[in-house]
Amino acid sequence: MSSIRRATEADAPAIARMGMAFIEQSGHGRMFAPTLGELEERTRAMIAVPDCAVFVADRDGAPCAMLVGAIVGTWFAPTKPFAVELAWWVDPEARGTTIAVRLVLAYEAWARESGALAATMSSLEGCNGEIVGTMLARMGYARGETTSYKEL
Repeated sequence: MSSIRRATEADAPAIARMGMAFIEQSGHGRMFAPTLGELEERTRAMIAVPDCAVFVADRDGAPCAMLVGAIVGTWFAPTKPFAVELAWWVDPEARGTTIAVRLVLAYEAWARESGALAATMSSLEGCNGEIVGTMLARMGYARGETTSYKEL
């Protein structure tokens, strides 16, 4: 059985582990090579920020997925808050379950309660991007923009 909950500082090592898996899968490791300790420190900082929320999914008593969101204002409408997904990862053995959808629903509920008018989600092109895109579309998300990055 799995559960979705807000993360605590005790979850920082598991979230950092998932962050390292994300970095490896995403290709960002070529540009960024944080240590587990740095990711744990950053996780603890995000948990403490009032406009951030860190969610984890526990499966058989251990964290297996996470989602980090923040409430921000856009440059073109700074007084209109919206939620931005900053990090999202589901361990491979937990994929294909309801965990991903339930994490997004928890994030959306928090965003609504925080006054957000909209929420954003993203997916990795090289990590089940099409499947995740289909899941998000079924949840009512529409593609709004594509992000590209370049190493400098």
